[in-house]
Amino acid sequence: MRTANWHIMIAFALLPTAVLAVEPMDCEMEASGEGGYALLGIPTDLGGGFVTHDHTLAIPGTFETRVIITDCASGQNLSALSSARVDDRIVSAPIDPVEVMQTALTSPETFSLGDVLAQMQNAGVNADIGGLDIEICGCAVFYPALRGDKPSWSAQ
Repeated sequence: MRTANWHIMIAFALLPTAVLAVEPMDCEMEASGEGGYALLGIPTDLGGGFVTHDHTLAIPGTFETRVIITDCASGQNLSALSSARVDDRIVSAPIDPVEVMQTALTSPETFSLGDVLAQMQNAGVNADIGGLDIEICGCAVFYPALRGDKPSWSAQ
């Protein structure tokens, strides 16, 4: 009986790992208030340690969708405006930010997010680079081993 209890304890100790595994759908978040809302979309694995997701912001006078590309190892984020409402019409970026990143990832040349940013800005895309010192959900889903010393993502 004592051995059986020991095996049950191990099974329960391992259970939370399987139950708490982060799935892409866990990353979708919506917040609303003050007459507006923000939506963080489901992440996509771009390969090479990079993930992307859309971030939509709608408040009085503003409606925009940004593509966020994250380097999971460094925590750097490239944020590029993909579409916005201007004077009651939707204006899209002159190039697709995700396609620019995918081209960089498949190129034999080495690149940095700064290189991708420059290419986007030269094409007229409103984009910038920032960073986070915590793991984002998309990285927890696709590249948990790249977290390094960053605190792990939590839905809390």
